[in-house]
Amino acid sequence: MNAGLLRRGIALFVDFIFMAALVSTLFNIAARPIYQNQIENFEEHYTKFVELQEEKGEKLEALNDEEFELVRDESISEEERDARLEEIQEDREALDAYYSYVNYPDAYRVGDGYIIFTAVYHLTGFLFAHTVYMLLMKGHSFGRRLTKLKLSGNINILSLLLRELFWKYLFWIFTLGIGIFIDIYMNLLTNSRKTIRDYFSGTRVVLNDIEYPF
Repeated sequence: MNAGLLRRGIALFVDFIFMAALVSTLFNIAARPIYQNQIENFEEHYTKFVELQEEKGEKLEALNDEEFELVRDESISEEERDARLEEIQEDREALDAYYSYVNYPDAYRVGDGYIIFTAVYHLTGFLFAHTVYMLLMKGHSFGRRLTKLKLSGNINILSLLLRELFWKYLFWIFTLGIGIFIDIYMNLLTNSRKTIRDYFSGTRVVLNDIEYPF
C-alpha cells in the first residue's frame, strides 16, 4: 500500500532535520572559518555591519511606533497627520540613504557578502548532502526506516536523482513552494496517493512489508 501523507511527512521532516544539522555543523566547523580567513579584517567590518543594522532597526522601530500612535491620535487634524506621516516617510528614506554601501562600503561589502555566502552554502550544501545521502542509502533513509516506510520500484541512480533532487527540492524551489501543496493534494486526494516525483521516477513510498498489486 502506498504510504499516506502523515508518515511521509514525518519521514521527510526527520531526514530534513538530520541533513540540515549536518550541513550547519560543517558550516561552523569548516566553511565559515575558511571564508572569514580569506577576507582582510573580517571581524572588524562585520561587527560594524551588525552595529549599523541594529542602529537602523532601532530608529525604524521608533518611526513605526510614532506612525502607529499618530494614526490613532484623534486630537490632531487630518492635515497635520498627513504632514507628519509624509515626514516619517522621508525619515525612512533618509535612514536607507545613510545606512548604505555609499557611507560604509567596507562594512556593507563584508556583511552583504557573508549573508549571500551563508545562504548559498546552506542551500547548495543541503541539496548536495541530501542527494548523496539518498544515493548511499538507496532511498531507504533513516526517516523512512523510523516511520516503517520503504522506497519501492525502479530504484537506481537516475531514478533517485529524479525523485530526491529534481522532482522534490528543486521542484519546490522553482515553484516557490507551490510544489509542496501540489504534492500534498496528490497524496491526500488521489486514490494512488502518488506525488509527481513518484510518477516521474518510477518509484513509490510504501508501508514496509505491506505491498498490494495495485
